[in-house]
Amino acid sequence: MKKQIVVIMLGLSFVGGIFTSTVSAQNSIISNINRGVDAVTGGTQAPAATTPMPSQTTTTPSNNGSGGTYAALGDSVAAGLGLPPVANATAQDTQCGRSSQAYPYMVAQQRQLRLIHVACSGATIGDLVTNQGVSGPNLQPQLDAAYANGTPQLITITAGANDVHWTDFLRLCYSFNCATTINSTVARGYTLVAGAKLDYAFQDIANRSNGHPPTVIITGYYNPVSNYCSGRQSNVTADEINWLNTQRDALNKTIRDTAARYSFVKYASADFTGHGLCSSDPWTQGLNDPAPLHPTAAGQAQIAQSILGTL
Repeated sequence: MKKQIVVIMLGLSFVGGIFTSTVSAQNSIISNINRGVDAVTGGTQAPAATTPMPSQTTTTPSNNGSGGTYAALGDSVAAGLGLPPVANATAQDTQCGRSSQAYPYMVAQQRQLRLIHVACSGATIGDLVTNQGVSGPNLQPQLDAAYANGTPQLITITAGANDVHWTDFLRLCYSFNCATTINSTVARGYTLVAGAKLDYAFQDIANRSNGHPPTVIITGYYNPVSNYCSGRQSNVTADEINWLNTQRDALNKTIRDTAARYSFVKYASADFTGHGLCSSDPWTQGLNDPAPLHPTAAGQAQIAQSILGTL
C-alpha cells in the first residue's frame, strides 16, 4: 500500500502490463536485439548525409553570443523540466518543459554562444534523427534544428534515459520490486540498443558536418535516488537503490564508451554524489515538486560546470 501511495505522489500513472509481464519483455528483447540494432543503424552502413529541413522546433537565442552557435539537444534533463519556463515561451517550449534555468543557458552564457535550445521532455536518442511523437504536431529531428543554419560550433546532448525506460524502472522500484534477474536482463537489452542508436547519431553528425564536425559533449546521468533513502523510505529498499545505481552505471558506461570512438565527442559526467533524494542538500526535485527526481537549479548548475570543465 505504501508503495502505491508513493507512485501517486510521484504523479506517475503506472502502465499496467509494462512490467507485469517482464518475462515476455525479456524474451522479446533477446529474440529481437539484432533486428532492433539493424533498424536503428541500417545494418553496418553509416547514415547518408542529410539536408537539414527548415526548423519547426523553437530555437531560443540566449544572448547575442559572438562566439558562434550552440545547439542543446536531448531529453527533459536538458530541457530543465519542472523549473521556471523560458521568457516569452512558445507552445513548443511549454510542451517540451524548457526552462531558462536548464544547463544550456549557463553554458551558452559562459561561452558567449547563441543558444538553440531544442531539448524536449520525453525525447530519446532516436529523436535526435527522427520525428518525436508528442501531443500535437510531431517535432522534427533535433539535429535538423541544430543544423538549420549551418554547422553549430558546439552541441550538447543528454539522452538515453528514455531509451532504457528509466522512468518505468523507477516506477517499478517504488511500486513493486525492480531488483530482479529478469529486470537486469531487460535493462541490458535496452542499454545495448541505446549504444547502437548513439553510434548512428554520432555518424549522422559527422555526415551533416561535411568532415568538420563541431565539438559534441554528451552527458552521463546521475542517480536520483541516493543511499540516504535506505531506511528512510519503506517504498524503496537498499537492494533496489543498489540496482538502480548499477543500471545507471551501465548506461553511463555505454554513453562514455560510444563517445570515445569519435574524436569530436567528449563525455561529461553528472555526479550528484551526496546530493540525491533524501540527502540534506538534494540536487533533485522532491516527490511533491513539479518534476520529481529531475535536477533542481543547483543540479543543472552542476551539469553545466561539468560540461564547461570538459570543454
